[in-house]
Amino acid sequence: MILFQADTDVPLTLTTPTFNGQSIVAPTSVQYEVFDESDTSISAKTNVPGYVDGATFLVVIPASFNSVIAGTPMGARTVRVYFTHTNGNFIVEQTYLLKPATRLIRMTNTFLTLPEAAVLNAAKVNLSSWDAATDDVKTSALAESFDAITGLPFARTFISSFTHVGGLFPLPVGGLKYATITDWNDWDDFFKADLQDAQLINADWLIKNDQVQQKRRDGVISETIGEVKMFFSSKAPIKYAVSETAFKVLEKWLQSSFMLTRV
Repeated sequence: MILFQADTDVPLTLTTPTFNGQSIVAPTSVQYEVFDESDTSISAKTNVPGYVDGATFLVVIPASFNSVIAGTPMGARTVRVYFTHTNGNFIVEQTYLLKPATRLIRMTNTFLTLPEAAVLNAAKVNLSSWDAATDDVKTSALAESFDAITGLPFARTFISSFTHVGGLFPLPVGGLKYATITDWNDWDDFFKADLQDAQLINADWLIKNDQVQQKRRDGVISETIGEVKMFFSSKAPIKYAVSETAFKVLEKWLQSSFMLTRV
């Protein structure tokens, strides 16, 4: 999927429809229409300016159609180009993604920004995969880690001996996934630091794509490639939603047991 900056003109080079194996020539009309993520039209059909016959053609989607909804990390557009021709009607379609200037939004898809991640990473010694990744890859890995972490069974209340001395430290009904920036501002600094630490560690793990751990998760006992043979523990690792290292950072905040009562 091609990716463009939001709120900018988007140039698309598309393939001209063919008839009997040949690109059509001299169409009666060539018009485009833009659709949003829900496949709702957001533009009237508009003539493609400067259309020239050929195997490909260029259509530029104005910036006014490429805005991203405030508070969302990504957007998408689908462009449909309609050809009217003596041999029939043809449609060419292209979908692309839009990224706002800031893709990471605290408590929407992250606990920390890219600059904060860079500062935190400076204190780590084993995050080589993170260092080598592009900002787009880092952003995607952080967002995926946020989703995984917020799905963990955090305890509904915490007894904090730090910021909220001796008081309750509540989470919203439904868990961390429903927390807001207001909750974040109220939370204990130690809890927030662990969330950020775990998110960065898990993002690095996702980028690294640890094949050995994945093979153990899949139950592989041994693997032979040429003259090299690898043996894995027959005991599969616990299948956490996040990496084992990230889980250990968070485990003190998680609910490890449940009690059912009959009324």
